[in-house]
Amino acid sequence: MVFRRWKGSRICRWLWLAFILLALGCGGGGGTDSGDPVPTPTPTPPPGVLSISASIRTEPTPADINELIGRYLEAFDLAQGAGANGQFSSYTWADLEPTNGDYRLDDLQSAIEHVEAEGLTLLLGLQVINTVARAVPPDLEDVQWNAVLMRTRMRALLDRIFPFVRGHVAYISIGNEVDVYFEPLSLGEVAEFQAYVAFFEDTREYIRANLPGVAVGVTFTAGGLLGAHAAEWAELNDRADALVATYYPLNADFTVRTPDRPLTDFAALIRTAGDKPVVLQEVGYPAATLIGSSENRQAQFISHVFEAWRAADGQIPFLNLFLLHDFSQEQLDWLGPFYGLAGNANFMAYLATLGLRQADGQGRAAWDTLVEESAAAGLR
Repeated sequence: MVFRRWKGSRICRWLWLAFILLALGCGGGGGTDSGDPVPTPTPTPPPGVLSISASIRTEPTPADINELIGRYLEAFDLAQGAGANGQFSSYTWADLEPTNGDYRLDDLQSAIEHVEAEGLTLLLGLQVINTVARAVPPDLEDVQWNAVLMRTRMRALLDRIFPFVRGHVAYISIGNEVDVYFEPLSLGEVAEFQAYVAFFEDTREYIRANLPGVAVGVTFTAGGLLGAHAAEWAELNDRADALVATYYPLNADFTVRTPDRPLTDFAALIRTAGDKPVVLQEVGYPAATLIGSSENRQAQFISHVFEAWRAADGQIPFLNLFLLHDFSQEQLDWLGPFYGLAGNANFMAYLATLGLRQADGQGRAAWDTLVEESAAAGLR
């Protein structure tokens, strides 16, 4: 899923939030006859880092900048109160460098400051590909991925980013849902894909040299990783440090698959990853009845996500739930044409109901399930 970031320019500099600390008291009065205290059960460790894409409520439209800032505070408070201890932040290359040498890094720097202040684990997406399109600066639009110019410009961008991400980022993904962009792997796509493999390998080595310990990968859709071209995508993932995926269990017509699919799909992704960790960049399930779902089915999905996550036994160290609040109508009006699917009612219903909460802030059943599951998992 490609989406525009929620943070306004420079806003996050004022959005420092405190974690909600829950004191877990032990019940008294249960001593043995000898007076020995009852042993405190050893808590089960959390299955990994939980992130929630903290989109703001957009209805009614914020009246002014102060109300907008309040909505961001509210969204981050909700996410962290529900157990989120990680953050997924993504930027297109064109966002960060709209023209040659003109770097716009304020939003990224604000996100890093927030991560640092709250002690969060960060997954950073550098989207040189955005699902259906290249997302590079305009002057690089027709440059081959493996060209010296492309590699040099990426290294120059990274040089500007390294100083303030060092020590604050755990995972970096180069390209978002790249399998959608390269399919159907005809001769032209194969040649470009091979060039991209070389570009990624060069970028990964440069990041490794400057940010030791940071895992570098490429984001695929889970359907692509488990689909007909899995062997081709493995050529790229073999060069990565982690298998990064978005996960929305949908059929080709955008109707939903059963809510229990995580129980089999997460295990399949782990097998695909081999000895590498699986990083789930986005995990979501719509609630629209038009595509065979409901609020109850969305809630069941969240429950099965946590069940499958626990069963992964640490092999999925980072999981980001998408989305806190539904997209606004303005965002939907942009996303539909971006994907070329504005006239597809099923697709738009899927996009419109991904939130755990509605655009006006009303929680869906899935929100209550998330809060319960997060507490049971030791995240709250």
